[in-house]
Order: sequence, then C-alpha cells, then structure tokens
Amino acid sequence: MKTLSRRTFAGVVTAGVLLTTGGCSMFSGTQVLEPAQLSDGVSTDLGEVHAGALVVVGDKGQPGVLTGALTNDGAQPVSVTIAAEGLTTPTQVQVPAGSLIRLGAQGADAVVVIPSLAVAAGAMTNVQLSSPAAGQVQVQVPVLSRDLPYYATVTPPSGATGAPTTVPGVTESPSATDTQEPTTSPS
Repeated sequence: MKTLSRRTFAGVVTAGVLLTTGGCSMFSGTQVLEPAQLSDGVSTDLGEVHAGALVVVGDKGQPGVLTGALTNDGAQPVSVTIAAEGLTTPTQVQVPAGSLIRLGAQGADAVVVIPSLAVAAGAMTNVQLSSPAAGQVQVQVPVLSRDLPYYATVTPPSGATGAPTTVPGVTESPSATDTQEPTTSPS
C-alpha cells in the first residue's frame, strides 16, 4: 500500500508542477499585442503615414543623415514636414498615396542632412514629423556611427549644407543661409 500512495503522491506533485509552470504564460502579455521595434531605428504613425526604422547616422559635430521610410497607406498624398535637432529649416517630403518614400543617403528617395549633430553616436536626438491633417508627433531617434559596417556608406552628399537632396515628387524648404541648390536625382 505504501507503493501506491508514493506513486499517487508523485503523480499529484508532477501534475501540480506542470500546471503551475504552464500557467505562467497565461498571465504574461502576448508579444504580438504590443508594438515591437524590430530594427535599429524607431517607428511611429502620423495619421495615414507610417514612419519606420528612423535612425540618424553620424556623430557629434559632424553632418548626420536621417534614414528610414515613410509609407502612405491612405488614398490621398500627404505632405510630411521633418524637423530634427540641429536642422535649421524643416524639410517637406511629399508621400504619394499608397507609396513608400525611402529616407537615407545616395540612392534613397529623399536625403535629409543635419549639418552638425548636437549629440554623440549612441545617444538619442529629437525628430518631429508633422502633416496638416494629422498634426505632429515627436520621437527620440537613435544616433548611430558610420563606424558600424552596415552604416558605413550612409554619408551626406558631397558639399552638403543641410539642404536635402531629393527625387521628383519630394519638396524641401532649404535654409535661407544655404548657398547650394538642392540636387535632383533621376528616378
């Protein structure tokens, strides 16, 4: 009879341990219910426009390049104004309906150059996005060094003075102190 009670006791203990450890996941939040930042950059929504993977590449006292993407899920084009810490004049980017505009260096749809970064690589800097219909949103964007192999080619255009380089469909507001005209790349 002792053997039966030991087996019963062992079974009850095993069942209790399994129920206890299995129940832990029942009380924790499901990851898919909360937005996750799955890249080096940060993401945010501005009405119908989604800004994704925003990163500034550069270092303190040097020019920085804002990288990422703007996606317009709406049926109308949206004009997004980008203002960053150290950028004297905000940049306007026209995002056509149902389209994606890549922000970055050469080969991107729009290049936003911050003439002189106020923070060192590894820190965060303020970037403000706004549109007439959605208002404004401010995000803290990481500043990453060009010393990282993935960002080694993200450099401002030669002779960049803070005026963005764009392709057709993207407009900008160059600073009054800029003497160089923005260049346009063929699509």
